[in-house]
Amino acid sequence: MADVRRPSFIKICGVTSIDDAILVRDAGADAFGLIVAPSSRRVTTSLARSIAGALRTSILCVLVTRELSEIEILRAVDEVAPDGVQLHDPVSPSLLSELGERDAFIIRALATSSPEFDAFDDRLVNAVLVDGPDPGRGVVHAWDQVERRTWSRPLIAAGGLTSINVAHVIEHSWVWGVDVATGVEREPGVKDPAAVRSFVTRAREAFEGRS
Repeated sequence: MADVRRPSFIKICGVTSIDDAILVRDAGADAFGLIVAPSSRRVTTSLARSIAGALRTSILCVLVTRELSEIEILRAVDEVAPDGVQLHDPVSPSLLSELGERDAFIIRALATSSPEFDAFDDRLVNAVLVDGPDPGRGVVHAWDQVERRTWSRPLIAAGGLTSINVAHVIEHSWVWGVDVATGVEREPGVKDPAAVRSFVTRAREAFEGRS
């Protein structure tokens, strides 16, 4: 399970190959995301299992789900055995209980435009990922929206991040983690090595400078 006691958390999402997962690990990120949901970066559970297995114990693997039934989510988790699960849809207590029994680090993704943004009880999960009104599009949004409410769990910033703006977001929002996909790609699902390394370096420097 991801350790929230670590001072920061950097996740590169939308990985689609073992080579890109290795790139993310070697760049110094804490985690990579595998999307098993409708997306231009979608991977099959079989491929996700292969990627996760190839890097087991050397970097955290987060399974990203959206528009899947709870049975499909649990089936994917059982097949891939990720360290964490990122949930984009409303969740039931039974699903959270089942994931907890599997010792998964649970991240609840909330769009700033969602009614759940203000209403969701974040004590039910391990961390909250705050995304913009159009998740998955790499669109920048207003980070001051994070302060609309109080939080009891660590926050992960997502949505429109790049190596150019990530330090500013870290320095001005006091998030625990950052998450990027579009901002470090050559094309959807294909990572740009220089962009990945630059993003991780600048994020790490910003986190260390803040502390």
